[in-house]
Amino acid sequence: MNNLADARRALGDLHDARDLHEQALAAYRRVLGDDHPSTLKSMDRLAQTLPTLGDLQGANELLEQDLAVRRGRSAVTTRTR
Repeated sequence: MNNLADARRALGDLHDARDLHEQALAAYRRVLGDDHPSTLKSMDRLAQTLPTLGDLQGANELLEQDLAVRRGRSAVTTRTR
């Protein structure tokens, strides 16, 4: 779904691209959880699309969430070594 969203974005269909990225992210969260690498990648792809629609705040919020999860996972990984 993210690949289709990227294609729509490249074609200039930004609203459809956003909708597809949102659907993909919701599915990843539901199936894999918030901290899975595929979920985080999907979050990043949506965050890259939002500024093209003028939603800088939405993009920033997603990137902040992504960073918080990655930092948390990094701390856990470091402690287990």
